[in-house]
Amino acid sequence: MRQVSQSAMSAMLSESSTLVPITLLEISHPNQSTLYFCNNNEDVVHNGQTYQWYPFELTLPSSTDSDEKITTQITIANIDQSIISLLRSLQTAPTITLSLIYVDATDDPPTSDSAEYGPIELKYKRQDVTPKTITGTVSLAEDFLNQAFLPRTFNPSTARGIFQ
Repeated sequence: MRQVSQSAMSAMLSESSTLVPITLLEISHPNQSTLYFCNNNEDVVHNGQTYQWYPFELTLPSSTDSDEKITTQITIANIDQSIISLLRSLQTAPTITLSLIYVDATDDPPTSDSAEYGPIELKYKRQDVTPKTITGTVSLAEDFLNQAFLPRTFNPSTARGIFQ
């Protein structure tokens, strides 16, 4: 079971709180500078790094669809061309890093030094672009959940002892 910090637990259970959960998104690639975004209405400082506010949404995989591969979707607003031009210029997939932090809404700018959850590294698989949004499909960097359990096939010609 995941441990939740005391301050986050009290913020979740209280009727009103100044602590606000913020999702941090990093898009990094060895050939480009890293982009830092947060889903807040103002910039957030985490571990000395400023995360620019930018509207995005995270869609987690369904727990009921057992036939589909386990993937997550990130939908980013396509309000300026900087993100899509970066993604189109890359020859290999960027790394996406997600973190969840809690910040005090009364701080100016909101600041945090520790992550409540994460960082989680994800690999960018593909994108669907519309004039309003960029939807990227991502999965775990080491995609062990979508790999076959046994790397070998056992049949009568390769493993006679099992079938006698």
